[in-house]
Amino acid sequence: MRVQQFMLEKRRAMLYAGQNHSDTLLYLHGEPLPSPLLEQLLENNNAGIVFLPDTAWNRELSPFPAPKVFARGEDFQGGAALYLTELTDKIIPAIEGELPSPPPVHRGIAGYSLAGLFAIYALYHSQLFSRGASISGSLWFDGFLEDIMEKMIPQQVEKVYFSLGLREKHSRNPRMARVEQCTDTLYRHLQAHGVKTILEYHPGGHFQDIPQRIFAGLDWTLR
Repeated sequence: MRVQQFMLEKRRAMLYAGQNHSDTLLYLHGEPLPSPLLEQLLENNNAGIVFLPDTAWNRELSPFPAPKVFARGEDFQGGAALYLTELTDKIIPAIEGELPSPPPVHRGIAGYSLAGLFAIYALYHSQLFSRGASISGSLWFDGFLEDIMEKMIPQQVEKVYFSLGLREKHSRNPRMARVEQCTDTLYRHLQAHGVKTILEYHPGGHFQDIPQRIFAGLDWTLR
């Protein structure tokens, strides 16, 4: 397993890849997975994975301003458009410009929770990504489903992974309890339009077995 680290002003990025050239590169907002899971992912797939851990989630990954959902949390500031421009115009070119191989044939974006929401946002608002993984994604986010369903599915989108915990729809927060309905609606919409997609369910609620759920999502997306 090859590991390459980048410092991009205030952002860190860590690239994990196999020893051979890979034609697929996937960007995930969050910390790297435990080494055994990473090694298995790279053994299963001819790919590279870039982890981006330094994002201000509620500010930079939310599509619109909205009230917070947790009492000790912070409001959502709706900075996704601004951050996506930084990601596509600065971060990705800086990383891929230092790689010895040609640009990837397939470029994906993935994330858990709010980062999973941002992954879908990025698929619809950028031409750079052909694959996405929304792992327990916050697709309940106020107004997001209604907005995204009005948009054309970009032609480059070829496959999208969705997953949920079986108990996520039982959240006491009525906003978050919409997550299964919203996720299933978008999954069926993409499926009906010929996008290769899957909606996978895992035991438990939103905060259970996160590394294993991320592994499952990335493994499917990279295949």
